[in-house]
Amino acid sequence: MSSRATREYLLDMLDAARDALRIAEGYDYDAFAADSRTWRAVIQALEVVGEAAKQVDEVTRRQAPDVPWRDVASMRDRLIHGYHSVRLAVVWGTVREDLVPLCSAIERLLAARDEPREERPQ
Repeated sequence: MSSRATREYLLDMLDAARDALRIAEGYDYDAFAADSRTWRAVIQALEVVGEAAKQVDEVTRRQAPDVPWRDVASMRDRLIHGYHSVRLAVVWGTVREDLVPLCSAIERLLAARDEPREERPQ
């Protein structure tokens, strides 16, 4: 395990998930799929979410069973190692369906750990 604190990884997850939401804001699927700069930026943000999730310790993961830790990490692996066959519809679905609940779960986890979410500089 890294010397970085679990809190930092949770904040990385939260920041990157929020970035993906902001980047995709205002797009519908067709516009998203047609704009490679946008979908590449979203994919990179999802990779950060997944990599940070992999660094969260098991004790913390058990405190947040509503976070699909394994799925988040697996998506990162698919995006990195299967870059040549990424399905944009799956990426889009993740942004539209999964990131808001993920952000809420991470915020609850931070609050439960008495670690309020601080705004980090962009």
